[in-house]
Amino acid sequence: MSEGVAHPRHAVMVEDSIVLDQGYPVVWFVFRGEWYDIGKVYDRKNRLKGYYSDIIKPAVIENNIVRITDLFLDLWVSTGGKATVLDLDEYEEAVEKGWLEAKIALEARTKLDHLVELSRKHLFPPRLVIDFQERM
Repeated sequence: MSEGVAHPRHAVMVEDSIVLDQGYPVVWFVFRGEWYDIGKVYDRKNRLKGYYSDIIKPAVIENNIVRITDLFLDLWVSTGGKATVLDLDEYEEAVEKGWLEAKIALEARTKLDHLVELSRKHLFPPRLVIDFQERM
């Protein structure tokens, strides 16, 4: 778990609402062996906005250093549990240009689809992330 402040290239919009923007506090969770991370996102008034997940290669954690390889796909899950796939265009471009090996690209998409299905069943994000309260 780490805490920080978001610095996206541009505000992230879902259904005409900003869900992640410059200066939003985020508590990040990275899980050994998982193909995703999860950011518990708050707005500038410290109201919970939802959960942002990057699809990643399983993190490499050595000497308290976490190395993450982003696989272009992202998932937003609202506080009500609605899942929205983000950056599908970036993923498709990466596949088209060969930036991702075919096997890794397929695994990334499979993992994303699985997280979407879990969110529909209210099993993602995990309870540990939802219940986590301590913040900056």
